[in-house]
Parts: sequence; structure tokens; C-alpha cells
Amino acid sequence: MSEVGFCRQLCASEPLAGTGPDAVVRWVLLEDGGPWGPATPRDTNLPEAVIEWLLARDAEPGTRVQLIRRPGSSTGSRRRLILAAAPTAAADRKLIELDVELEALPDLELDPILASAPPCPTLAALWLVCTHGTRDRCCAKWGMPVFEALRQRVGDRVWQTSHLSGHRFAPTFLALPGGLLWGRFDVARIDGLCDALALEQLAELGSLRGRCCHPRAVQAAESLIREREEIVEDDALVLVEAAPTADGRTVVRFARRPGEAEIEVAIETVRLDNAAPISCGEPPERRSALALL
Repeated sequence: MSEVGFCRQLCASEPLAGTGPDAVVRWVLLEDGGPWGPATPRDTNLPEAVIEWLLARDAEPGTRVQLIRRPGSSTGSRRRLILAAAPTAAADRKLIELDVELEALPDLELDPILASAPPCPTLAALWLVCTHGTRDRCCAKWGMPVFEALRQRVGDRVWQTSHLSGHRFAPTFLALPGGLLWGRFDVARIDGLCDALALEQLAELGSLRGRCCHPRAVQAAESLIREREEIVEDDALVLVEAAPTADGRTVVRFARRPGEAEIEVAIETVRLDNAAPISCGEPPERRSALALL
């Protein structure tokens, strides 16, 4: 099939900065090896009580639910459940994996489980690659090569995941508990990205969609500042304040390391010139992006 008409191709000039899920700090990941329809978790073979529990968690502020799978994933009653706390501060990041019975899932209290987990200060203890082809064909076409490349590099630390948002930016993938999301990525550069993250450094800044614990304006500010000034150390920028202005902009201020001056920028929403589909098969529409003033 020709690539003409894929939303990923038609949106190739759309800026990436500030396009991650908005202000997500807690991630709830449930293994599901069964079929996925376009709207997970509803379009699955999961028990109704489990679906309702997942939808309730996804509706909680700062929480995002994802279904995950890999070759050989379970379709039975016992599943892997992974919880991640992904704030900015490395000392507060957590990642815990549990084996659970589906029927017991609605009775779980997630906050005490995460509170009891030890810190996981690394950026990339776990990877999620969006391969949700029934949501948009771009996710499977461009996501699967990234999943395979990461599987060669990190083995069982990578999972395929349901929709991460922004399939027009495929391949799009997430590192946890850092909460960092990339898109429109060259699969040949996976090794360099993994090497940098192991050193607590960010890489491929031009493909960084954002740090998902932040609101989108702050995601954009961090990504664009890092790219402009080549700031790669994870702890080199610490959010101090994000304040909306009367004219619709957001002023974002970051602290630097001791002895270095703070950085303050304004983020504005700009209308894009070209119309393009948000998903494959959708009509073209004009959209907006976040930019540094």
C-alpha cells in the first residue's frame, strides 16, 4: 500500500513540542493479550467490571490507563499490572510490577501500593511503544519497527501499548518512570537514545514531544529550551512557575543549577498554515501548535 494518505505523512511538518498527554503523573498499565478495538479498554474482551474500573482510574486527575502486550501476553485470568509514578523529581519516581487476578483488580487501592514501592530514580526502566493499529494504521506501521528495535536492546522492558495520543506523530513511545514521550522517531537512533537515558541525559530533543507530568505549555517550554540551548542533563531544568497571561500566553520559569540564572520564556499558541487530517481517513483541518515567543 502506498504511504500517500497516511496521517503521519500528511502531518510531517506539525511541531512536536507540547503534544504529550496533559499533566499525567500516574500510569496504570494492564496486560491484555486479547484483541483491541479502536477505543480501549471498552473495545476489548476484558470483564465488564475490569473495564469500568479502568475507565474510572483513567478519569482521575493526573492518571492515564494503558493496555499493554507483547508476544505471548496472557489472555487468561492472571495478568501483569504495572504502576508508575512519573513526576519531575527523580527521587519521587516509582515503578512497581504485580501479578494480579482480573477478578481482584476492582478491589485494588493504587495509592497505598505506589506509596509502599521503593524509589526508581532512573528515566527509562520501562518502555511503551504505541502499536494500536485499530485506532490508527500509522501506529502499527511505524510503531512495530521501534518495538522490535527496543526489544533487541532492552528485552522484556519494552511493551506494545494502546493509544498514547498523537498517532499522526508515529512512531510514538514513552519511557517510564521518566514520563518522556518521543514521536516521529528514526528507529536507527534507538541505541543512542538508550545510551543517553542510561546516563540520566535526554537525547533526540527534536523528537521529544514532552515530559508528560507537565501541562502541555510547560512540556513545550522544556522541550524547546532544551533543543535551543542543547541542555541534556535531566535535572538541569526544574519548573518554578507556569503562569497564564491575559492575552492567552503562558509564562514558564525554570530554575537552573546553583550559580546559573533562571530561564523564563513565554509560550503562545500559533495557528498552522496547512490543513491536515488528525487521523487516517479524517478530513483535513487546520490546527494549532505551541511555540516560544
